[in-house]
Amino acid sequence: MSTTKTILVHGGIAAGMLAVVGYLFAQLAGMWLSSQSAPRPGAELDPAPLVSTLEWRLPFTMAAMGFVFVAIGEGLRSLWKPKAKPVIESSAPEDELQRLLKQFEQSEKVAMK
Repeated sequence: MSTTKTILVHGGIAAGMLAVVGYLFAQLAGMWLSSQSAPRPGAELDPAPLVSTLEWRLPFTMAAMGFVFVAIGEGLRSLWKPKAKPVIESSAPEDELQRLLKQFEQSEKVAMK
């Protein structure tokens, strides 16, 4: 698999998983903010604007950072990957087979006489 395809596949999986985790973190933050008492008596704490911002910003940021992290990791891994040595095809086995076949044919001719 090419490096670009690997980055897209692994980065996409990581980004999707981190987006789900980010959404869950945003929900937890919203529950925590809702449970907190007002900062001073008589003042109301409205966590709705902050929670609505967190619901899209946190998953998106976590997914983007995860994709970048995977892209950097896969890019560095491709740099350290050993280069494959070119395979040189040899005709020695083919030549040996031809020689054995000729030898067998000659021995059959001798046996038939």
